[in-house]
Amino acid sequence: MYQKINPIGYAIALYEIAKESNKFEVFHNQIIECKNTIEQSSELKNMLQNMNIDVKEKFEIIDLIFPHFDIDLKNLIKIVLQKKEQFLLKRVFNLFLKMTSDVLNILFAKIITAYPLSDEQLKAIKNKLEKQYNKKIEIQTAIDPSLISGFEIHVNSEIISKNYNEELNKIKNFIINEKGGING
Repeated sequence: MYQKINPIGYAIALYEIAKESNKFEVFHNQIIECKNTIEQSSELKNMLQNMNIDVKEKFEIIDLIFPHFDIDLKNLIKIVLQKKEQFLLKRVFNLFLKMTSDVLNILFAKIITAYPLSDEQLKAIKNKLEKQYNKKIEIQTAIDPSLISGFEIHVNSEIISKNYNEELNKIKNFIINEKGGING
């Protein structure tokens, strides 16, 4: 029998539990910790995805790795694992974080740079964004060497960009295509 799997349902259920128990911030922080732990450990990610590992063993590992997590959050994770829908966890977590961002006055920013930023640089960017948007900013970073020595900052649908490679291409196109240029 075909059954449609809906990560939104899990996220809404978790949101309602957080609302009833006034634990938005607790769940928010623990979900970020859980996401980061899973993303940084290929061994943990593979274990959770492996259908041959008994679900009770997965429960024990969740309890071992996250003993301090709120019981309601751990139970949601266990329900998802029990239903063999572990591939939905990241999506459920992301949906919950988006749903609670307004409640917690949080914006998410993704910073893409050509090289890793220092903690001081990240802190300075975060402080500037928090002042600009008057909200708490949570940062995710990514590396893209094609940016040369530029950067991109994505906040909601806004992109703040400084890319020297892009600037060089604009100059090149201007020289080639404008009147009096190579093709003009």
